[in-house]
Amino acid sequence: AAMKNTPAFFAYKSSNQSLSNNTQTTLTYDSTDYNTDSFWDTSTNKATIPSGQAGKYFFYGQFLATMGENVAVYKMQIDKNGSYIQQVYTDSSSSEYKGMTFTYSGDFSAGDYFEFSLLGQASDGGGTVTVLGTSGQRFNYVAGYKLIGA
Repeated sequence: AAMKNTPAFFAYKSSNQSLSNNTQTTLTYDSTDYNTDSFWDTSTNKATIPSGQAGKYFFYGQFLATMGENVAVYKMQIDKNGSYIQQVYTDSSSSEYKGMTFTYSGDFSAGDYFEFSLLGQASDGGGTVTVLGTSGQRFNYVAGYKLIGA
């Protein structure tokens, strides 16, 4: 039998999401291109390692957001079981739109769950972050899969 990188999922935003300034907020990924073993839950916005599927996993994704010309910092965060395991920062003072990619891998147990969040901080202390979503393009997405033979 052929080996497969499953369980696996690819979830994306099909519409925009507004975030308050300087507030770490869980991103909502409401659509999937594929989702084996119910790995991604669109109602809770969590990826959960399925029962019997402990092992090494690889996660990746990207975001694209805008806050106008006054954004100072974006912070992308990955949480495992409610506690952060990775944070990625970017300075956006020179561009209205800002994107960032991330990767993370590790050895995880069945039942471990993962959430993805974003914080946008305006240089002038105000404003709203708009995380872009569309059904036609994948501006904001998260994905993950189990590594074969690891």
